[in-house]
Amino acid sequence: MEDHINSLSQLKIKGLVLGSLHKAPTDSETDLSLDAVDGSLGTLDNFKSFMSKAQGKGISVVVDLTPNYRGQMPWYSDKFLQDPSQQAKIKGAFDFWLGLGVKGIQVSGLDHLVDKAPALWEELWNKTKWEGSEPADR
Repeated sequence: MEDHINSLSQLKIKGLVLGSLHKAPTDSETDLSLDAVDGSLGTLDNFKSFMSKAQGKGISVVVDLTPNYRGQMPWYSDKFLQDPSQQAKIKGAFDFWLGLGVKGIQVSGLDHLVDKAPALWEELWNKTKWEGSEPADR
């Protein structure tokens, strides 16, 4: 992707959504690492370099943080919502990727958090909220 930043900029692309970059073995909750780049896709340094070039061209990046994109396990079940360690894992992942400069995070399967875990939903929402052209509370 890094090699294509100039071409994307010439096309006036202002934003990219990158598919899941994190380590996510099929249905393996214990091996899931939401705050690490999957080695088959590159390194953290590769991602940082990509982000630097994208930002330099005015291209915003959103990452997909869907934990079970390789499996069938329902990650955001009631069990997940009651497990503080799983909640901490996803909060930490938000902090990690946002700290690297991504402008947003796409996570499939979080829609029921609004009703079942409103405090968690609000915390994740606030981490990604923007006011004008700047992050609200980062």
